[in-house]
Amino acid sequence: MNYSNSRMLNPVSYDLDELIQRAKSVAFPIPNLSNYATATAFASWVFSLSHPNTVRLNYNFNETFSIAKKQEIEIQKAMSGFDGIDVLPSYQFKNNNWEMVYVDPLTDSGSAVWFEAPSLCIAGQVFHCRPDVVLYNNRTLEILIIERKVAVTAAASIPEQCYPNVLAQLWVYSHIDCEQAKWPVAKGKLLGAAIWSRARNDPPGSYNDRSNWLWRANNSYFKKIEILFRIYSELVLRS
Repeated sequence: MNYSNSRMLNPVSYDLDELIQRAKSVAFPIPNLSNYATATAFASWVFSLSHPNTVRLNYNFNETFSIAKKQEIEIQKAMSGFDGIDVLPSYQFKNNNWEMVYVDPLTDSGSAVWFEAPSLCIAGQVFHCRPDVVLYNNRTLEILIIERKVAVTAAASIPEQCYPNVLAQLWVYSHIDCEQAKWPVAKGKLLGAAIWSRARNDPPGSYNDRSNWLWRANNSYFKKIEILFRIYSELVLRS
């Protein structure tokens, strides 16, 4: 296939139906077959579907949250509120119905805890992952799993339904085994995303705009992510 003339290299797209068509073209192989069974690997592949030119030029227009969240002030900003849940800098919730059951320790060391999603398995490999924040509501008995990102872009440029690669990560998180993770066994799971953004000409670290999303894990919108995952699985097995 001549990729230079292909629709696969159209400008950035966040339309899930178009991404499914790109995935079916098999023009987007799994980038790292040695470590495919993670939420990050799946999300990276979805990112490549959204940004074909970007990926092939090895130029990343997004900054990963792992860079920004090393700055304590940015962590506090990101945790200052989510869907009406106010959080003090010490991570104590003003809304007493919510309690934090997990927060990413911000380390890539071997001692970091990884959680399993046993219902997601490819070639005998169970998917594992590490969300940013997990909350539990002791009144509604619901778990809320949050993914946080930073992006160098105008807030108005963030897609209405959030970035597909963020949705991909959250979809994997929704399959985490609460018992294995030692979280309260919930009656329902909520998935949330918080994107902090800054304009390209703003100095690094000045993330002032926050966009929030909240879904139920069984939201039909995630059915399209499930389709992408099936295609991803097929590509791994073929490789």
